[in-house]
Amino acid sequence: MTDLFNIEAIENEVHQIADFACGHGTKSIIENSEYPVTGSAFLEKIKSSKNDFIINCHNGFKEAQTRIISSVQNIQDEQAIISNKLQEAKAIKDKERINIIKTHHLSGFSIYSD
Repeated sequence: MTDLFNIEAIENEVHQIADFACGHGTKSIIENSEYPVTGSAFLEKIKSSKNDFIINCHNGFKEAQTRIISSVQNIQDEQAIISNKLQEAKAIKDKERINIIKTHHLSGFSIYSD
C-alpha cells in the first residue's frame, strides 16, 4: 500500500503503473530474446511473436488497472478515516484538532474544502 502522504512513494507507484500500461508488451519481447533486439530486429520480433506481444500488452493493462483500483480504494479509505476524525473533533468542538486535520490531512483531498 502506498503512503498517501509521501509524494515520492506516489510518484514511484504512478511510474510503475505507467510502465505496466505502456511498456509491458515491449519489455516482454526484450526480456524473452536470446540476443539484444533493437530497430528493425525488434519489429521483426514483434511480428513473429505477435500473439505473445498482444497477450503481454493486455496483461500489463490488467496489472495497471488492478493497481489503480487499489490506489483509489486506499484514497477512499483514508478519506473516510479523516472524515471520521474531523466529525469527532467537531462534535467535541476541538478547534485546534479541527485545524490540524484540515491543514495536514485534508489539503490533498479537494472534496474537503469547507
